[in-house]
Amino acid sequence: MFHDVLSQIKRRASGQRAYRYVESISGFHRIQASPGFRAAAHYCMDQLNVAGVKNELYSYPASYDEHYWGQQLFPEWECTSAQLELLEPEYEQLCSFAEDKISLIQRSGPTPEGGVETELVVVKNSHRPEGYEDLDVTGKMVLIDGDINQSYREAVKYRGAVGLVTDRMPEFMPVRHRMDMGDALCYSSFWWAPDDAHCFGFVVSPKVGERLRKMLEKKPLRVRAQVDSRIYDGKMDVLEAFIPGKSDEEIVIVAHLCHPQASANDNASGAGVAMESARCLQELIDGGALEKPQRSIRFLLVPEVYGTVCHLSRHEERIDNMVAALNLDMVGENQDKCGSVLLIENPARSTPSYTGALLESILKEISQDAKNLAGTAGYALFRWATTPFSGGSDHYVFSDPTVNVPCPMVIQWPDKYYHTNQDTIDKVDPAMLLRVVLLTSTYAYYLANAGWREVVFLGQEMVAGFGRQVHEACQRRLLPALKGTGDLNSAWQATDRELHFLRERKLADLKALGRLIDSQAKEELDQLMSSWEQELGQALTNEAARAQSLFKAYGESLSDAPSPISPQDEWEKKASGMVPVRAVRGPCGMRDRMQNQSDQKIIAWEQWTEKKKEASVIMSHALYWMDGERDLMRVAELVELETGKRDMEALVKYTEMLEQLELVKIK
Repeated sequence: MFHDVLSQIKRRASGQRAYRYVESISGFHRIQASPGFRAAAHYCMDQLNVAGVKNELYSYPASYDEHYWGQQLFPEWECTSAQLELLEPEYEQLCSFAEDKISLIQRSGPTPEGGVETELVVVKNSHRPEGYEDLDVTGKMVLIDGDINQSYREAVKYRGAVGLVTDRMPEFMPVRHRMDMGDALCYSSFWWAPDDAHCFGFVVSPKVGERLRKMLEKKPLRVRAQVDSRIYDGKMDVLEAFIPGKSDEEIVIVAHLCHPQASANDNASGAGVAMESARCLQELIDGGALEKPQRSIRFLLVPEVYGTVCHLSRHEERIDNMVAALNLDMVGENQDKCGSVLLIENPARSTPSYTGALLESILKEISQDAKNLAGTAGYALFRWATTPFSGGSDHYVFSDPTVNVPCPMVIQWPDKYYHTNQDTIDKVDPAMLLRVVLLTSTYAYYLANAGWREVVFLGQEMVAGFGRQVHEACQRRLLPALKGTGDLNSAWQATDRELHFLRERKLADLKALGRLIDSQAKEELDQLMSSWEQELGQALTNEAARAQSLFKAYGESLSDAPSPISPQDEWEKKASGMVPVRAVRGPCGMRDRMQNQSDQKIIAWEQWTEKKKEASVIMSHALYWMDGERDLMRVAELVELETGKRDMEALVKYTEMLEQLELVKIK
């Protein structure tokens, strides 16, 4: 059990110290591959040194010539000053990099010495060719409303504009509407292709953007832009802290250190929690309150995704010894201000894992903030939940089956201030930081010492929770059909397939517990597995009986005959003849590879994916199920069982594009 470890950690962990780390880190302008990121890493090194935690800074070449697994890297970037001024019809300073780093589109190129004075014009649908009909933007700055990199291509690359101004503000309902953030600036960045001519761009708030548009309806506007920046072959830095164990095996805690000044929750909070967890555990071990762990604990502070790929690809010999990992991303939220929920995001079902069950058990213990009037039950005074895998951060790299290190994520979502200049330290809660420090430290140390007793405990937790999983799956699929919104027989057959899928994946999760024990205990685990397998089977039997009782209460009965199978359409026929084999390890860097394609192919792909937005979740999950043996039809079935979504056309075209980019081969 983890309770003894948790009680020791509670005595030494400090939410206030984590808060001070977050406050200091948020003062650095931490763009991936930049001097500002390096400065933040050196600050963290100094603090780890004070705490007596071993650490090392790794630097990897950063240029277009560098590839790490399937990812092409990019050059380093530095900006020392930038500003945008409105000159006519009246003077106004619109943007100042010195005052707000997010007022510049990151990775902007420099202006000529002395700056650029020109006209500002507005373009609707700036990311599409039709937005420029009857407009001459040559030599001008363009106020855009579309995707920055697509707008760069249309306005600058094709039509000779000199720079961009954006007031975009993505919405995240129900916590964020565009005009809820009328005074905020949205974090934006150029992602250059190797042959792109670097332009510059600025960010204004939605209110300023609307005001400029109204002014432009009446008279021309002149602006002056000045940017002092450089893009050059440099370094991608990764900071590693290390608590040595007694064996070569290890537990990994990862948090991305990057993002603009003064981004606090994203993700100075994750870095601050990782540092406080390392400091707390080191102090407890040095003081004898906790023994030296059996497995080492490694902490990584990285540029998001790219830094993790760089580091793992250059230390592949370590990966087989990585028993489990944990990703910390946006963990410090003041929930009342941000509108967020503390989430445990499980790894994808294609990667067997026991880690989510452990995190949930620890968080339940930590969340006993208050008791009922009689003192007989405890409960949380904050919001938390568990969710399935969605990707989008460093756990996406670890949990990829080609890497195969089970890695859940702890995150707060949604966040009203996400990727804006209002993600500041006042939105961070020391009490929330402390909860996540307790969660992280207990998780890391517990797994670092896990053996037979921990395997039995975790296995029982996972089996006990399985009954709830299958019951929820039945309710989700069957209740709509019972209410007359679908065919009951089809709904039951779909439910039956999902239940057997859940059982198969749970058995794989239980089998993965073997990573925590030595070979001598494997026979005992086999015996336990046999017992657990029977329990899982009994859970399905019990759920089927409950379903039958429910059907009877509704006056319904199931047909013994299966629903007829509809003929395969052209996409299913094509998929059944395609067996994708992954050609590179780790994430598939599609954006990087697409930059080397013709503009026509890039535009066609962008327009198609825009129409297939809802299929994006299918594509990301499908890649994980591609094992070189399954045909694409089977991949589609597994994705549907995992996500509830199916689009064969999208999956076939996605796989064909991966083949064109040499990221998969098709047998």
